[in-house]
Amino acid sequence: MTTTTVRARNLGEAVAYSPHLSTFATALHASGVLGTLARGGRKQLARLVRARVVKGVIGPAARHAGVLHTMNGATLTIVKSANGYTVSDGHGHTAAVELRRESRRTL
Repeated sequence: MTTTTVRARNLGEAVAYSPHLSTFATALHASGVLGTLARGGRKQLARLVRARVVKGVIGPAARHAGVLHTMNGATLTIVKSANGYTVSDGHGHTAAVELRRESRRTL
């Protein structure tokens, strides 16, 4: 009989290997945060999410207002660009959000 010991995944690994969190994991990896999460744990993830996530649906009025507030109250500036929007925080971080239209075929 063979036994195998499996160690529990840390938070960074759990996010990276979850098919339900693939987009989130890609964003964390691109920002360089995924490795930090592997060492930091749940409190750091909660702080990260509250600082960067806007709660609810961002409707047309909010997109044109130019300002969004994250879950912890930080301000994000949103500007319409040629292909979507540019979102910036007060620390020099900027993200381009590209909007794509899906083509629909009639059968």
